[in-house]
Amino acid sequence: MSIHVSSGEVILVRDAPLCALCSQEGALLYSGLRDRLFSAPGVWSLMRCEVCDLCWLNPQPLPTENGSVLWLRAKERGRLLDVGCGNGQFLARMRDLGWEVTGVDRTRRRSGSPGSTSG
Repeated sequence: MSIHVSSGEVILVRDAPLCALCSQEGALLYSGLRDRLFSAPGVWSLMRCEVCDLCWLNPQPLPTENGSVLWLRAKERGRLLDVGCGNGQFLARMRDLGWEVTGVDRTRRRSGSPGSTSG
């Protein structure tokens, strides 16, 4: 699945109707959303899980598209929360640019506890 945006750009996405935490089907909160803060291309919907209250974008950019979808202005530093931070590589890069970062991920650390990092 893909979203066509202006200038012939295409963002590869996947449909995400289910909650990533409890696998329940999400309810549509908003549709036709555009990113007014960072001007990321595309039109999105916001879903909400009625069981655990998690909210997420639908569709979701494929992991290979993250760099082309999310542009943070490095000159406007602040606090950044990365949910699904994986190995923390993005957080490390943003911390090096002066951001105060925190990340959480469902994967487990070597110790067996859910992953979390801050800096």
